[in-house]
Amino acid sequence: MKPYLLILALMTSYLNAAAPAFPNRSWKADTPGLTMSKDASYDDATGTIEVTASDKAVIPLLVDAQPNVGTHSYALKGEVKYEKVGGTGFLETWTSIGAGKAFSRSLGDYGPMGKLTGTSAWREFILPMNMMGSSEPAKQIEMNVVLPDGGKVWLRHLRLEPMDFGASGFPFMTIMIAASAGTAAIVVLVVWRSKRRRSRETEIKRMMAADA
Repeated sequence: MKPYLLILALMTSYLNAAAPAFPNRSWKADTPGLTMSKDASYDDATGTIEVTASDKAVIPLLVDAQPNVGTHSYALKGEVKYEKVGGTGFLETWTSIGAGKAFSRSLGDYGPMGKLTGTSAWREFILPMNMMGSSEPAKQIEMNVVLPDGGKVWLRHLRLEPMDFGASGFPFMTIMIAASAGTAAIVVLVVWRSKRRRSRETEIKRMMAADA
């Protein structure tokens, strides 16, 4: 076996290594550890959550105190429908990690991470959270709807699913609101690992080209 092939196998094994994934977790009214804000209403028959903007731009929606995602990267997925949303509205999650928090927001121009503006029929949304490099598990996940200029939003089929950022290459940056040096280090480690991965992939390609 050629030396570079052995190195390639070892590198691939390392890059694909990840913490064990968690089972998909549905966010329903009766899910243990999940609480719904009084600012939202829930339709038991359809499993739909409804939010109407009041005088507050940020409307608390759900808090999951038992997410059980550990240190594994995850995505909150579901479907959203909205009506007469003024300006730029969006969905967001806040994840408590150690002494700090990280957020994800749907502020894209299109796609499942697209912002909320105007009126839309049901469409899929995704709010990913990159936990790579974190030694602290996610303790709590909060979800808000942000409607600075009014509107009405419906949500359904909410769930937490594992997400492998290393395999998917999903273009997302986790932003930490650091409350200590430890949480700030998580961001540094994520960036450092990303750069190291790209460097290794470049080196692998160089070795393979040289052998050819």
